[in-house]
Amino acid sequence: MLLFGPEGLLYVAVGDGGSGGSTAQDTTSLLGSILRIDVDRGDPYAIPAGNPFDDEIWVYGLRNPWRFSIDPTERLVYIGDVGQDTFEEINVVSLDGAGSNFGWFSMEGSGCFRGGCDSAAFVLPAFEYRHGDACSVTGGWVYRGPAIPELDGHYIYADWCSGFVGSFRYDDGDVVDEVDWTRDLAEVGQVTSFGLDNAGELYTVNWDGELFKIVPAR
Repeated sequence: MLLFGPEGLLYVAVGDGGSGGSTAQDTTSLLGSILRIDVDRGDPYAIPAGNPFDDEIWVYGLRNPWRFSIDPTERLVYIGDVGQDTFEEINVVSLDGAGSNFGWFSMEGSGCFRGGCDSAAFVLPAFEYRHGDACSVTGGWVYRGPAIPELDGHYIYADWCSGFVGSFRYDDGDVVDEVDWTRDLAEVGQVTSFGLDNAGELYTVNWDGELFKIVPAR
């Protein structure tokens, strides 16, 4: 995924390349990271001064960041990271959080993945859920549109395998106000991505190539 941030820099999500995770902790490799570049300078681009390793890497330690988004109101980045064996996770980090390490492949979710690990060395997920019917998180967006003011500030996401669609609000480091919208949005199927229009209204696209706009039912 590619997304311009509010400061005009381009953010690029890159998986670990199917390496089993070894690249995600290697800051000489661009895999398993979200990159940040300045496309208005340099040839063909420049490395922003705030990047932590003098290369394109902005944050790292990710397995498969399948959709991320930026909430400019709170200056927070939400990253849906697809797990391997047990957990799906959503990470939340400030736009000022350059150099954050989300732990893959030492950790999956908030637990150790291979042998012992020091969780204090990593940024733990804001939210996680176990595999079962679910198996692949699709990261979404924080809703800020005018049509459904009750959802203002709520992050909407999905699981591709189960067809689950849920939301929560991230409040000063805590996940609150969790809601299951699956029955209300049953037609959307297996969500592969979310998007916003210029007014801030939310859309989904599914595995069958269908595009839906989420609208209020009152």
